[in-house]
Amino acid sequence: RCSCAVSMWWSVGTVVEAGLAWYLLPTVGWRWLLAISASPMLLVFIGLRFLPESPRFYLVSGEIEKAETILQQVAALNGRALPNGKLVERGDDHNCTENDVLSPLKVLETILSPDWRVLTISLWILWFANAFVYYGLVYLTTM
Repeated sequence: RCSCAVSMWWSVGTVVEAGLAWYLLPTVGWRWLLAISASPMLLVFIGLRFLPESPRFYLVSGEIEKAETILQQVAALNGRALPNGKLVERGDDHNCTENDVLSPLKVLETILSPDWRVLTISLWILWFANAFVYYGLVYLTTM
């Protein structure tokens, strides 16, 4: 669902940007188009001030109480209770080593295994079509 939501808003943004370019380029020029197109980033910068750190960051930093507080806030926001249990800090023996990292060939072998092959190829086709349509619209709207 998340992938569909991202694709949907990406498409909406592309159409809105094409509409803005169609209207603004001939009248006020590309500088105004750039300024208006970049203005929503102000909302992102303002919103980041109110966005808490992730519980994982607090846990890795050794601030278990803050991690639990964030998880309780998220659970309350979702109308759920936290599951039973206690957060614990992982020791140094659980750090990732070079042996834990998969090679690119192993990753490719995994995503093309029979369990993942249909999903992988379907996603490749969808993203190719998405990029094809996106760049088609971009080249269509150039002046």
